[in-house]
Amino acid sequence: MSSKPLKLQPSIPRPPKVTPIDAQTLRLELDDQASPAHWPTVSLCMIVKNEEKNLADCLASVGDFASEVIIVDTGSTDRTVEIAQASGARVEYFAWIDDFSAARNESIRYATGDWIFWMDADDRLPPNELNRLKNALVSGLAQVYSCRVVSGIGHDSSTATAATVTHARLFPNHRGLHFVNALHEDITPVAMGLGLTLAKTNITINHVGYTANSATMQARGARNEKIVRRELTKDPHNRRLFYDLAVALYLQDDYSQAIENMERFLVDPPEYVDKETYVYHAYVVLIAAYGKLRQAQATDRALERALAIFPARRHLWITAGIVHWQQNRFAEAVTAFEQARLLSPDSDLKGYAYLPGQLEKLLSRPCWLLGDFNKAAQVYHDMLAELGIEPGFLPANPWRQAQTLFAAQDYAALDKFLAPLAAGDARALRLLSKAAVEREAWPQAFFYLLDAIILTAPEPEEWLDLTTIALKAGMAVIAERIGQLWLARTDHAETQAVARNLLGMSAFQQQDFAQATEHFCRALVARPDQHQAALSNLNIVAQALKLPLEQVIQLQAARWLKQEAYSEALSLLDLTRASWTTPAEGYKLMALALQKLGRDPEAIQLWHLAQTLAGKE
Repeated sequence: MSSKPLKLQPSIPRPPKVTPIDAQTLRLELDDQASPAHWPTVSLCMIVKNEEKNLADCLASVGDFASEVIIVDTGSTDRTVEIAQASGARVEYFAWIDDFSAARNESIRYATGDWIFWMDADDRLPPNELNRLKNALVSGLAQVYSCRVVSGIGHDSSTATAATVTHARLFPNHRGLHFVNALHEDITPVAMGLGLTLAKTNITINHVGYTANSATMQARGARNEKIVRRELTKDPHNRRLFYDLAVALYLQDDYSQAIENMERFLVDPPEYVDKETYVYHAYVVLIAAYGKLRQAQATDRALERALAIFPARRHLWITAGIVHWQQNRFAEAVTAFEQARLLSPDSDLKGYAYLPGQLEKLLSRPCWLLGDFNKAAQVYHDMLAELGIEPGFLPANPWRQAQTLFAAQDYAALDKFLAPLAAGDARALRLLSKAAVEREAWPQAFFYLLDAIILTAPEPEEWLDLTTIALKAGMAVIAERIGQLWLARTDHAETQAVARNLLGMSAFQQQDFAQATEHFCRALVARPDQHQAALSNLNIVAQALKLPLEQVIQLQAARWLKQEAYSEALSLLDLTRASWTTPAEGYKLMALALQKLGRDPEAIQLWHLAQTLAGKE
């Protein structure tokens, strides 16, 4: 008996979940697991310039969604046009006039599809988002569909941010829709004026442009500044333009001017801007700009203003924790990070969000510096659990590859390969730290080693390594804190001397010369047989103070005498008296120390010697 093959039925998309926002706007939750068999024709419209590195990946991500691709080139000098033509796109040309809306309107002028969808070359559509786009087209619920555009910002894995904005990307052709605004072009104002229904959807587009290098971002800022300044000559009272100008200036590292213009925007933000997006972002830029200028009080004031307006934003409390960390307020950093843990990540669906696991990693570090090693380890393991990472050694193959790269001294390639894999492997984190040391990338070296120590506890020599790296990274207060933790955990004289020397270097970096002298002198007393390092460091302090070395030592001995540390003062003076050039004052101090210790005959003898030498001096 023969059987007929089963005929598989295509899955049917779930109906969209519809939530009214206002009379003209809906929120749609679209199915990403199934798509309709047919959908209206779509013209993908793009404007590009010198995008040979991005264009092919962008077009590939669109799959079968678009029936035609229209690319308007605004002056490429690389292989962009060749790549576009090879993909089957229609290529047109437009002379760049510093107006994104003009270029964008030129691209949609050639569209023949029923609908228009626009992208930038550095946009990527994740596979399942194609299903959502198709389901939007056939839903018939709106005329304009907005997408969530998520950009990764920053290179530091601990502080990198995902920024989310909403763009109207999908709209019908031949309905009079066109873009406005020379910068940050948009069809929304026109759509609203025409009375069309808008839908904010859960369609997500990944934007990779903001992970570009510093030179690219500065060039982008310069381009945008030119556009905004021209628009300001036309409309000098347009407060939204102050925001755009501030962002452009920030990208060019002109933090003072960025602050001035962002403050002008924040005085009275236009009613039509989305407070949760633009006002919030304005404060993020403001806090960062003040921080870049090392204006601690102004940074704190901007942070307080932002928290008063956005007290439930998890991203902002994490930012607060980072500000406290950068200003060496470790207890306050822990408090801010803990507050962030109480808030739902859902509050960050709009605007900015730190990547998963970052909060726990950031929290573990000040916990460790405050001496709460158990909590630091627990929070770090919470981070691994959130990321689905099992702590332990990497598999043999990637570990061998990492060792090969290290042996070949290809440290940059090692970091690129190993950093995404290393969070759960202290051995791998230590290798990354060593590679960063070789590159003299001191902050990276510090955080890799600190994370390894949090994960597995420090090896004996790593107290010295971590403190030294922190000093080289310019983290003097952090180095001091590590030295104090180290000192509290050892009674070994040689180790104490090393720790004291490092604490002295930390104090010296902070220009606390009295504290530096204290630590170097204690190092000298702790290990008299290895006094040369301490004496060399004390000589550096003396040079900074423009005082003779013996006077610096005698001043410290006098301080110890006032503190009733008589034995320490006597030891310090006795160890250094061979180098005195004018010894009378030193012998007087020794006599006083001996008298306080009840050694009167010796005290009287040295006092007479001091008197005799004073007469000769």
